[in-house]
Amino acid sequence: QEQIDAAIAAAATAGQAAGMTDAELAAAAGAAAGAASVTAGLSPTQAAAQAGSAAAATAQAAGMTDAEIVIAAGAAAAATGASSGMTQAQQAAAASTAAATSGGSLGMTPEEQAQVGAAAAGAAAAAAAAASGATAEQQAVIAGQFAADIGASMFNMTAAAQAQAAGAAAALTAFSGGLSIQEQAALAGAAANTAALNAGMSSEEAAAAGASATGSATALAGSREGWTVEYQAQMAGAAAADFARDANLTVEVQAELAGAAAALVCYEGGLDVEGQAVAAAKAAFAAAFEFSQERQTIAGATAAGAAAALQASRMGQPCQSQAADAGNHTAFVLGRHGPLVASNFSGQAIAVEAGKAAAAGGILCGMTKEEQAEAAGAAASAGCLVNGCSAQQQIDQAIAAARVAGASAGMTELETDYAGSLAAGAAAAYNAAHVGKDMWEQAELAGFTAPMMLSSYVYLQEGENETTTSPKFTFQEQAAIAGKAASLAGRKAGMTVVEQARAASLASYAWSIANMEEDEAAAAAAEAAGLAASTAAAVEGLSPLEQAIAAGAAAAASGATWNQTAEWQAAAAGKAAGVAASMADMSAEDQALSAGAAAAAAGALAGMTPAEQWAAANDAAVAAAVIAGLPPYWQQVAGVEAAGAAAAAAASVAGLSGEDQAAAAGAAAAAQAAMYNFTGSEQAAFAGQAAAQGAQIAGLSPVDLTGASGAAAAAAAAAAGLSPEEQIAAATAAATSAAAGTVMSGGASASAVGAAAGAAAAAAGYGPIEVAAVAGKAAAHLAAKQGLIPYDQTVIAGAAAAAAGALMNLTTSDQIAAAVMAAHAAGEIAGMSDDELAVAGSAAAGAAASVAAAANGADAEQQAAAAGRAAAMIAAEDYNLTADEQAESAGRAAAVAIIAAGGTLQDQIDAAALAASAAAGVAGFTVSQRVAAAGAAAAAAATAAGTDAEKQAAAAGAASCAIGEQLGMTAGEANIASGAAAAAAATKAGLLIDDQTVAAAKSARNCSELAGQPVMEQNR
Repeated sequence: QEQIDAAIAAAATAGQAAGMTDAELAAAAGAAAGAASVTAGLSPTQAAAQAGSAAAATAQAAGMTDAEIVIAAGAAAAATGASSGMTQAQQAAAASTAAATSGGSLGMTPEEQAQVGAAAAGAAAAAAAAASGATAEQQAVIAGQFAADIGASMFNMTAAAQAQAAGAAAALTAFSGGLSIQEQAALAGAAANTAALNAGMSSEEAAAAGASATGSATALAGSREGWTVEYQAQMAGAAAADFARDANLTVEVQAELAGAAAALVCYEGGLDVEGQAVAAAKAAFAAAFEFSQERQTIAGATAAGAAAALQASRMGQPCQSQAADAGNHTAFVLGRHGPLVASNFSGQAIAVEAGKAAAAGGILCGMTKEEQAEAAGAAASAGCLVNGCSAQQQIDQAIAAARVAGASAGMTELETDYAGSLAAGAAAAYNAAHVGKDMWEQAELAGFTAPMMLSSYVYLQEGENETTTSPKFTFQEQAAIAGKAASLAGRKAGMTVVEQARAASLASYAWSIANMEEDEAAAAAAEAAGLAASTAAAVEGLSPLEQAIAAGAAAAASGATWNQTAEWQAAAAGKAAGVAASMADMSAEDQALSAGAAAAAAGALAGMTPAEQWAAANDAAVAAAVIAGLPPYWQQVAGVEAAGAAAAAAASVAGLSGEDQAAAAGAAAAAQAAMYNFTGSEQAAFAGQAAAQGAQIAGLSPVDLTGASGAAAAAAAAAAGLSPEEQIAAATAAATSAAAGTVMSGGASASAVGAAAGAAAAAAGYGPIEVAAVAGKAAAHLAAKQGLIPYDQTVIAGAAAAAAGALMNLTTSDQIAAAVMAAHAAGEIAGMSDDELAVAGSAAAGAAASVAAAANGADAEQQAAAAGRAAAMIAAEDYNLTADEQAESAGRAAAVAIIAAGGTLQDQIDAAALAASAAAGVAGFTVSQRVAAAGAAAAAAATAAGTDAEKQAAAAGAASCAIGEQLGMTAGEANIASGAAAAAAATKAGLLIDDQTVAAAKSARNCSELAGQPVMEQNR
């Protein structure tokens, strides 16, 4: 690399001294880098890459344009490849790689890199051909061929891109070879045509590609001659048309290609959309000289519309805007003030062509057939209006354009009837806006005109003596289109979602009331309002659920407008919401729930009681479920769930607490389930599920949510006449299901479920001890199901039993007893040994005692002391453990209590030591034995906290020293006791004899220091 860098620097110095241009310096740097690379032993491919990189860097440093930089890179790589013995194809590939690589470093997109790479390949191949004596024409052909081949093989170019690259390369080579503009264009067209055919295009597609390349080459050559952009566009269009004519393409296609070529030149030349459209129109008009002047003008207008649509697409405009631009520019070209020769086009004729252009623009950007028809009608209406049509002519042309576009897009006859009627409404609204009417008047006119048009469509029946007619569309269908047309007009005029729905309701009712009963008209208006609201909400980007809610609210509001009852409004809301949910592709279950929610909300606004609201929710949900195709059982389930949700919502609106909202949901769901004759167990399950959902919406904690679910299930089971045991089972099952849906851990879930089971037992009349037992059993059962270890199961069972006992106002001693019983029972079920049961039972006692102490206002130290006393007592009385074991249990329980109270590790150690000493004293231990027990408990607490062996020993020694001092030992006795405790802890932790002695010595010296003894005494 140093050799290459030195060669580049030397070449630059020499080149500058010789007065080289920037381009020459870049070429010299590339050549020097390539030669040095070969000398340094690099392969020809590597040398070419080095040459390209050096040329690009030199060109960039000199401030050359991006295009000049990539050209320099490709040329340098090709030159090095040629001098290194590469074949023509290898040179082209090397040039392509170098150009694309330099383009990437300049920030070019992958597509741009592919274009410069293909161009460089063509130039390299042409240079190699020139060195072999090929003529300029032959070089151009070879350049086009290699540009297309490299574009396909190295950059995966599409067929169209390959043709474009081939044409550009051929044109550039022909220019470099001194050929005329006509020759450059001809060679570009031929190269593009050939490349397109080779890439698999049809002959017509290839000819179109050739025509486009011919036009581009003509414009590029003209720009070098100083032609204006407009003149370039004119000549490009003429050249493209000539090529298409020689390829025997139709006159229509010749005009289309001429317009496209001219518009592209204007776009690349920086002209705005009007400039592009006018140039396209003039080029297409000229190309269609074989046509009559009228058809020529239409060809020009069509080209203008296509150019406008393409420009709108480039600018990221939505499909509707692209289609509208196509129609507007087509109409402009055909109008009296258009850029072409004066024509005698009427407003109606202009409307026809504008509609066609808009539909064509819509097709290109993927409009549905309905959208194409709408765009065509709108364009025809606008084109007609600005060219002197009357209001009726404008409507007529909009209808015709929409029907033609719809039919072309594959609509049935009935669909074109609808499309025409909607177009009529839109045209009426457009005309109203043009004369200054406000948005409500625009919507009103649209809502009147559309159904009037629809009502005019009839079926003909040939009788024996006469022909009779019958309407194609019912009054309900006419009312629906009135609402749709009004809401569409309102949306275009800037109405909100609510306003569009109201406009739809007003229009539908106004049309219906003349032909229907009041109830029928109100129903039609509500359906129209709901559909308008959901459609508008979808356009606004709202979620499917929000669309359904909007539909329901709009339908209910419509019903209120037309003086319908609360029940009627709720039913209409549910129906509209269900329809909207279906249109938004929601699941059948969600459709039913949406319908129920909408009905309940409407009922609440209309003044229904909570019970009436959830009844309405049930009815609406069932109706929606039926329409959605759910089987009967699931229809009833949907009704039950909707009733529960509605009851919760009503409770929330009433300002009730989250617990009360959950209870209301459970009660309503159970009541509704009972109406459907579900079993008592099923009623309880529904109640629990509804309560959990209500609690979740109300923001209750996971624990409270679980309790609410269990309570609701228990209440439902009791109401259904189930036994106390069945009530408890229902509450447990519901709480378990509810807890599973929360973020609680396994232990927390088990505790919450135990509490729920205990609450159910209490509600069923169980005594306090029985309630505690039920809570512990349920908690242990779930803990076991969740895979917790046996000891954890006993801890959770004991805690649940104690908590339930506390709620039942048991004394502290009874709470402790309940905890021990529950832990023992859980341990037995889990298969614990007697020793393990003793540990679990005493631990449960300690935990229960500390919780009770905390509830009575005790501080952390007092809680720990209570825990230690209880654990030691149970260890002695229930499990007949030795005094050492009692002390151990006390220390362990005290440490756990400190942990629960948030104490530090040192707090845990201190509490464990104190509790163990106290327990040992109760058991009749001597002072020395109590001190030793305290040390062992301190070490155990440190071990449980995960400390290392040295810290465990230190904790034991320090605790024994402190306890010994408290119990009246002399300093010397305390020192010895401290060292002994440390040594015992070190031994238990597995330290070697030397480490044990060190631990003993440290602890004894520390104890002596704390006693204030002199250093000599500490050392002794």
